[in-house]
Amino acid sequence: MKVLLYIACLATTAFGLTDDERTATVEFHNEKKRLIAAGQQAALNGVLPAAANMYEYGYDATVEASAQAWANNCTFEHNGYAGGQNLYAVSASDGNYTELLQNSVNSWYSEIANFNISNVNDFEVDPNLVTGHFTQVIWATSYLVGCGITQCATFTNMDGYDNGYIVVCNYQTQGNIISEPVYLTGDACSQCPSDRYCVDSLCAINPNATTTEATSTTTTTTTTAAPQTEMYDSDRTFVVDYHNDYRRTVALGEQAGSNGNLPSAANMLELVYDTDIEADAQAWANNCSFGYSSYAGGQNMILYETSSSSSQNYTVLLKAAVDEFVSQASSFNTSYVADYSSDAGSLFSQVIWANTSSLGCGVQACPNYDSTGFYAYMVVCFYQGAGDIAGQPIYTQGDSCSQCPSGTTCDNGLCATS
Repeated sequence: MKVLLYIACLATTAFGLTDDERTATVEFHNEKKRLIAAGQQAALNGVLPAAANMYEYGYDATVEASAQAWANNCTFEHNGYAGGQNLYAVSASDGNYTELLQNSVNSWYSEIANFNISNVNDFEVDPNLVTGHFTQVIWATSYLVGCGITQCATFTNMDGYDNGYIVVCNYQTQGNIISEPVYLTGDACSQCPSDRYCVDSLCAINPNATTTEATSTTTTTTTTAAPQTEMYDSDRTFVVDYHNDYRRTVALGEQAGSNGNLPSAANMLELVYDTDIEADAQAWANNCSFGYSSYAGGQNMILYETSSSSSQNYTVLLKAAVDEFVSQASSFNTSYVADYSSDAGSLFSQVIWANTSSLGCGVQACPNYDSTGFYAYMVVCFYQGAGDIAGQPIYTQGDSCSQCPSGTTCDNGLCATS
């Protein structure tokens, strides 16, 4: 049984910000970093020292996709994104996204008033003084940001914000690492890495730095980092674990739907990764054709369009894809559990279909995907056995693992192959 397809087009406002809003977002962040780097900002107990290695932010559409996917859930809490994350919610707004983004960054940055200078060299969390949003914004080695905005009829975990907006900004690489320096102190740009150069107190990517040199006492070699063009074992491990995390959330009765939490699952299998399935998924992704294949199993896929041809990290793309699949949970009625209908949101239901036992995914770069000339990435995941069978239950309701099939054992809510 094939499942419905979904396209996330990051170059339009339908599933993301406009290019002008992206430009504004990255500049709002860099303005704050620049103030810190130049040693111009007062904190709780004095003026913060200048930053020697403050990276300039760039905007990343894939990071945005992860942020938008979480914003679409209208849940004001962190979702375990594998990077940094800041959230902001407002109960009233005229819907001007640029103003929302500026207000969110200003709100996070205002925590500077609580920040102790001693934490510059040794980050720690003080439960009495909230500073984590501020430190993520100015974390020296965080160099990519992407944000998503959603207007929420209601929030899943907050009252008084009906028809309000949530802003989610995700960051790579992650900040707020305990005992690590927020930044290195010293004259601005005095410790920029070799592939960056100084632009107005920030370490910006050097467009002419295409190689790195490694030397020894006997040889000198020059190497260029190749863009990722295939799935790595780390990508495979991540995507199956990430699917299983969502399946486990459902199995334990912790997944919110449109009308309450989904019931717990008695027979939810733990997925395993299958490289033969991956080969089929990759073969279809290689066509750069967004539509059904003839694969005899479940299919989920997303197309990401970006104006940048720079290489994308496959794990980040896979995470964004699975988050998009599962974002359909926000419109999922619990009645669909016992009687599947295509109205349920077939991407989400395929992810949590109890009897689906294995998956494999492929990722393909698709230059000049359409007439607009955008650079695209196709993410395709195939599943065995197929879900989304009309009139069938998605899973059997009951205590988690209470009806695991023979040959499986309970692994924290999932029925794992022994």
